[in-house]
Amino acid sequence: MSAPVATRVVVVGGGISGLAAAYSIVTSGRRSEGSPAVLLCEAGPGLGGCVRTVREGELLLEAGPDSLVTRKPAGVDLCRELGLDAELVTAVTTRPAAQVLRRGERHDLPAGPGMAMPSGLGALLRDRLYSPAGKARLVAERFVRPRRDGTDETLLEFVERRLGGEAFERVVEPVVGGLFTGDARTFGARLVVPRLVELESRWGSLSAGARADWREAMRRSAAAGGNGASSPPLEWSAAQVAPRQGMSELVRALVERLERADVPVSTESCAGSAGAIARGAEAVALRSGDGGCGFVVELRGRDPVRCDAVVLAVPAAPLARLLRTLDHGKAAALAAAAGRLSYASCATVGLAYPRAALRQPLRGLGLFVPRTEGTPILAVSYASEKFSGRAPPSQLLLRVFVGGALHPEILVRDDRELIDLAHRAVAAWLGLDGRPLVARVDRHAEGIPQLVVGSDTHTGNVRRGLGEIPGLEVAGSALGVYGIPDCIASGRDAAASVLRVLAEQPRR
Repeated sequence: MSAPVATRVVVVGGGISGLAAAYSIVTSGRRSEGSPAVLLCEAGPGLGGCVRTVREGELLLEAGPDSLVTRKPAGVDLCRELGLDAELVTAVTTRPAAQVLRRGERHDLPAGPGMAMPSGLGALLRDRLYSPAGKARLVAERFVRPRRDGTDETLLEFVERRLGGEAFERVVEPVVGGLFTGDARTFGARLVVPRLVELESRWGSLSAGARADWREAMRRSAAAGGNGASSPPLEWSAAQVAPRQGMSELVRALVERLERADVPVSTESCAGSAGAIARGAEAVALRSGDGGCGFVVELRGRDPVRCDAVVLAVPAAPLARLLRTLDHGKAAALAAAAGRLSYASCATVGLAYPRAALRQPLRGLGLFVPRTEGTPILAVSYASEKFSGRAPPSQLLLRVFVGGALHPEILVRDDRELIDLAHRAVAAWLGLDGRPLVARVDRHAEGIPQLVVGSDTHTGNVRRGLGEIPGLEVAGSALGVYGIPDCIASGRDAAASVLRVLAEQPRR
């Protein structure tokens, strides 16, 4: 084996978390002091992980996430730093925000408190999604005694206790299951709907808490010179933005900053810049450095790299494999905790149709599909309606989500079968004539962390264990974070921890 080459920090994983971590480190230094040298190692040929924008003629298709939610500021803040803020476009706001399928028919999602409750008595009386008994159960929510013992419960238990079984089956399960491509019955309530859990804890009921939030929103709006809020805030709805040319613009800007970072690195193997990026560099082992100081990252087919600190921005399974190779007393427990986290796989099917093929008007920006419909399709996003510029005016662009934790078997089918499945379903549900003009499939194997009850215990054990190994940090989905803003925040948090450790160490 060749002698290790050297750099100060190695970031393993070139997804959005790893890119954010590397970027934060190379832009951290003052001019007089400089920034630590960084080598980012990505096993595959491309960067950005699940974030990828594809051009098909005049169509702009997202293979993965399509937006940033603004109520989580890490994503928008990073765009601002990268000079992308002027390129951000805001998603269209509609009422209803989306629809849900029931027995093959589309119904508007409720716009009131608790995610599943219509906003006001009139809306409740007009609603066709709930039975009379289901409506009565929603009204009775304010009389349900709150649970304040601090223990977590499944989303199913929480919603059934507060809102009843219909609310879970007909609204909450399809929305949460579609967003997280998982079995919503097993998810932890405080992990996926923390605001609702807080409303119960603080106000005793979801409806009372939502009314208090609404009054506060109206007060703030009036103080700012507005006319007040028109409806209560929604747990699952938030303002979304995206770069005009797609989410890959964020990846492109990060890579560009890393590749031009003006801080020398100690070896030619690190490509001569603090922002060195090694593509096709799979980390296969991690061990302690000489005398227990620092680390050595072993790469398949390449020289090992010695460093003072490591950020592991990889999913839970490869994280556990790397931790099992580390000769440190706490590493085995960390690996075991990481190995208990679960992920789901899914595919997205992009379909473009002539707009004239649509026989029925669309309402909202998408359609959620309950598990009771008996289909492996989880949701449909109306991509061309959500953001302008995703398709020419004469075309309708859809994204169909297939598989997830409840239907992993469907993903063994080839692309042609998945396209046919998605087309037949949306043609029936939305009223579409003819075949799609363009169709493509993007697969995401083990890509979405499942926030089941107890998973926060495992991620908490990972976080606590890292404190026992100075210079080793973890970022991304292996910490249970979900969504691009949270992944960015975790990468930047890991970078901040690494910088604190490096500040206490002499430069090699």
